[in-house]
Amino acid sequence: MASCSYFLLLFIHICLLFGLSYSEDPSFSYEFVVSYITASPLGVPQQVIAINGNFPGPTINVTTNNYVVVNVRNKLDEDLLMHWSGIQQRRSSWQDGVLGTNCPIPPKWNWTYEFQVKDQIGSFYYFPSLNFQRASGGFGTFIINNRDIIPIPFDTPYGDITIVIGDWYTQNHTALRRTLNSGKDLGMPDGVLINGKGPYRYNDTLVPSGIDYETITVHPGKTYRIRVSNVGISTSLNFRIQNHNLLLAETEGSYTVQQNYTSLDIHVGQSYSFLVTMDQNASGDYYIVASARFVNETVWQRVTGVGILHYTNSKGKASGPLPDPPQDQYDKTFSMNQARSIRWNVSASGARPNPQGSFRYGSINVTQVYVLKNKPPVMIDGKWRTTLSGVSFVNPATPIRLADQYKLKGVYKLDFPTRPLAGPPRMETSVINGTYRGFMEVILQNNDTKVQTYHMNGYAFFVVGMDYGEWIENSRGTYNKWDGIARTTAQVYPGAWTAILISLDNVGVWNIRTENLDSWYLGQETYIRVVNPEPNNKTEFPMPDNALFCGALHKLQKPEDISFATSIGSNGSKLLLGSLLMNPEFFPVFFKSLCCNVSWRLKMGTLLKYEAETRVEFGIGSAAQFGSADLKKAVHSKLRLNGEGSFTRYQFHATKVEFEELAISLLYGRRANFTAADMRETDFSCSTFNSAYLEKAVAYKANFTGADLSDTLMDRMVSLIDPSNLTNAVLVRSALTRSDLGGAIIDGAVFSDAVIDLSQKQALCKYANGMNPITGVVVSQEAAQLLHDFAPD
Repeated sequence: MASCSYFLLLFIHICLLFGLSYSEDPSFSYEFVVSYITASPLGVPQQVIAINGNFPGPTINVTTNNYVVVNVRNKLDEDLLMHWSGIQQRRSSWQDGVLGTNCPIPPKWNWTYEFQVKDQIGSFYYFPSLNFQRASGGFGTFIINNRDIIPIPFDTPYGDITIVIGDWYTQNHTALRRTLNSGKDLGMPDGVLINGKGPYRYNDTLVPSGIDYETITVHPGKTYRIRVSNVGISTSLNFRIQNHNLLLAETEGSYTVQQNYTSLDIHVGQSYSFLVTMDQNASGDYYIVASARFVNETVWQRVTGVGILHYTNSKGKASGPLPDPPQDQYDKTFSMNQARSIRWNVSASGARPNPQGSFRYGSINVTQVYVLKNKPPVMIDGKWRTTLSGVSFVNPATPIRLADQYKLKGVYKLDFPTRPLAGPPRMETSVINGTYRGFMEVILQNNDTKVQTYHMNGYAFFVVGMDYGEWIENSRGTYNKWDGIARTTAQVYPGAWTAILISLDNVGVWNIRTENLDSWYLGQETYIRVVNPEPNNKTEFPMPDNALFCGALHKLQKPEDISFATSIGSNGSKLLLGSLLMNPEFFPVFFKSLCCNVSWRLKMGTLLKYEAETRVEFGIGSAAQFGSADLKKAVHSKLRLNGEGSFTRYQFHATKVEFEELAISLLYGRRANFTAADMRETDFSCSTFNSAYLEKAVAYKANFTGADLSDTLMDRMVSLIDPSNLTNAVLVRSALTRSDLGGAIIDGAVFSDAVIDLSQKQALCKYANGMNPITGVVVSQEAAQLLHDFAPD
């Protein structure tokens, strides 16, 4: 029997090895609760979309090749999809979060995205992609850092600052939708937000009192990396910081040739990062400004976002006029020349050690050419619509990628025109047929009266040319074939064209669209379908097990409202082995053939299987994260950490640590993580810790009276529990290996089927006493049985 218990413990560690460490690339898990809140960014109360109660949402901060797991819980009253703008989703358009690849997440449901940021670095953002929802928020920044082994082409900045800017209306997205559906223009925005906040009151006439504004505090003499994304609806913005140079360093995953700008035009959907040195005398604070471009500035004066850059040694508040925008009312080439000046740093390494310029795009033969022309909105079949090349895209009820998976016919057509249609515009689900490993040239022609920015999912493309007028074949003579910037979003000026080159090496169905939200909503998009004619799992991951079904396949959707992403990753064989070893049905059969029948294996098997499937590791994984937290002397009695689907709010008063909406449910597979947490003298009486991780936690004098600690991993708990109080606690099927029970108060505590070291079992026999009021187990008898079971045969 003793050898059986030791073998069981060994096998658990093998499972952990496969389930939690099967990749050299770590994973990071996020819980996104998407809901409405009331906020007043421009001084007017309105409904906005928040993530975890915050507007904007949290920053996702990872490193090249990390795995990202985001469990999105939809608490809106309408369908939801989250899109990760600029994240290429290599080999997995299933995770892209747009209607061409994903069925939407219904209200009150959740869905887990799981993807790898393969071979990427840079500054990006995420947002809800359906129903004009981005106009109400739901966005946040997404950072991918270089691996330590890859040098960055500048000195390590003192700090990293993220800023989201964008035009904003005081009406919510549903009201704005109705305006567009009625054939009307949205009109001038009500303002510009910086990090979800309105303007600093730089002018008493233009800015009302009482508006909360953004303040960024910096240290004098230090250099910061400032990442800026325009997440707005349709307004190009000029970004500038009073008296400070903006040294451009990176845009959307590519390092640029470094050059200084006093201001830079950032168009809708674009992201840049600057190196900014705090080299001023701090006689006062400094303005951070985002103002509308290509408009009548006298009329649009109030549509200006203003924040504050505050030095720690600042001597006063910012005052005086704002720094001037570009003076180019009569020079339409200024902004375009600025855009042309942004070049690829061909000698710098990106996500890989080799220089960015080692991919010589200018010497690759083009295999397909498409001219995509947009025009102002038109009436088609009684509806106000926008078009690309005469086609207004209609999203199908069944996503394109899902239709391909199930070989459905008639969902879409592979007939998108290579040149604009000559006849009347039409509404269709018309898709571009991309050639796998082909090299596509796309000319974006803007025949509208405002700037359009175009984004392509799944790829970074090369911006090789732009100019005013109509593109012609001879325009190729002006292309930059050496250091044109590689990015995901490019602007096209009114009455002008922009040419991009795309290497079609990423299998899937990928959206190409305008980022101007009003034009996108009305149909200015299509998809490029890239298929490997020789299908294999090396070029595309299989459909995830948690895929949602809709449209013609809606009957395949299971009724439950919880699902988890499972299989994605380069180490498929390890994942398969880990899943088999940790499958709760496989687990007992395997053990029964080798050793004794231990009842807690089912729960532990389920726990480990979840961790294997979601690539979660101790300290970075589950919904409730308290790893290394300082919880000492706090009171958390009756805390529920198995959740059973419940959400609770707790304030840890002693440590000012606040945990909001903890969703830790065995049903949902969410386990609280207290790895290495400091729990000294903390009151957890009557709390529920089902399947929690308390590995290496310090629990000196902690009070677990009546607590349910069943199925927990309590390996190497320090001073567990000497002299902690485990009176009437339930530790059924828990793993207490290498934990110290000596001196603990264990009257009425139940340890049935727990994995405990022999010395600790002997201590149980010495101290155990009483009957557990919950289970009715006589503890002294149970302890004696545990010791008997542990003895050699």
